[in-house]
Amino acid sequence: MPPLTVLTVFAACLVVATSAPAQQANREADRQSEAAIRAALADWVKANDAGDRHRSNQIWARDLIGYYPGQPEDTYQREVAAEKRPPGPRTTKTDLRVVEVIVSGDLAVVHDVWTFTHLNMTPVAKDSIRGFEVWRKQADGKWKISRWLSAPFPN
Repeated sequence: MPPLTVLTVFAACLVVATSAPAQQANREADRQSEAAIRAALADWVKANDAGDRHRSNQIWARDLIGYYPGQPEDTYQREVAAEKRPPGPRTTKTDLRVVEVIVSGDLAVVHDVWTFTHLNMTPVAKDSIRGFEVWRKQADGKWKISRWLSAPFPN
């Protein structure tokens, strides 16, 4: 084998060998980020069902933009304003199924399905909504929802 080819093969092996630990570290960071996002969603469900708007608002990034068909665009300012209104009686129970979390660096995308059980209806009614969220890692290291898009399942 000519010397140039041996050197090229050696260099390629060196690149692969030195990048493996970095890739492993990135995968571990992504797993930790996914766990943090899942925990934040679970906490949102608990806070929302308890009527704790302040705690449930901790999930939103300040640049929040959200969309649900037929509703005004959601923003961080709208969510904070809603927190100041007195809570009404709790008539809904929330269930969440996280379908997928994709993390890449400081961005993540979540696909989830929300089911809202309306306890004040006879018979009890349920609405299911498919959601997609874009999460951003904030300067303080916390993951927050920056964008969301939801749509109801057809009846």
